[in-house]
Amino acid sequence: MSNRHETMADAQADNTAHRALYEQLTQENAEWTPELDRCVRAYFDLQQPADPEESPLQMFANYGTSLGIAQSLHAMGCISESALGHMSRFASNQMGRKLLPWNGREFAVSSGYGTPPQAPSYH
Repeated sequence: MSNRHETMADAQADNTAHRALYEQLTQENAEWTPELDRCVRAYFDLQQPADPEESPLQMFANYGTSLGIAQSLHAMGCISESALGHMSRFASNQMGRKLLPWNGREFAVSSGYGTPPQAPSYH
């Protein structure tokens, strides 16, 4: 019984972790719906993928998908424009940190709305 109770507590903590990350990132308390829950979970899963050995192409794909999720949430009226900006900047900063080993410097993404940087030069 104790083991089952611990498993349920762990699952509950996992279910609220992405919500806490969202609220910390955006400094907003959104009206939490099942759609927002699924999208925010997917957004943060893309920021911390299960395979830490992502290729640069996978990093760019995850970045683009993250921006698409954030922009869709904004278009559906689930998040504010401010939250969209926070989520976009977070995704670009995460991608810059991931690409740092690939080209020796961090990318600067000037647009808060997700203009992807140029591909790194391997020459």
